[in-house]
Amino acid sequence: MSGLSFLIWSIVSTVLMGTFVLIVVAVPMFAEHEMVLMIPAVVLGLVVAIPFSYLITKKLKNIGVVKK
Repeated sequence: MSGLSFLIWSIVSTVLMGTFVLIVVAVPMFAEHEMVLMIPAVVLGLVVAIPFSYLITKKLKNIGVVKK
């Protein structure tokens, strides 16, 4: 993972983790087991962010914003 990919991954993973944790806390069906579902929500956010960071980095390199 390049430096730019890692930087983008850290931003995207933070957003996705927050989104998934918010869903766990806000949805009444999940709220009963929120402490159990919190860790899987965070891990899911970390894992799902990996392909997004590669896609964003690839797009930035293709449009010439970042040197290849």
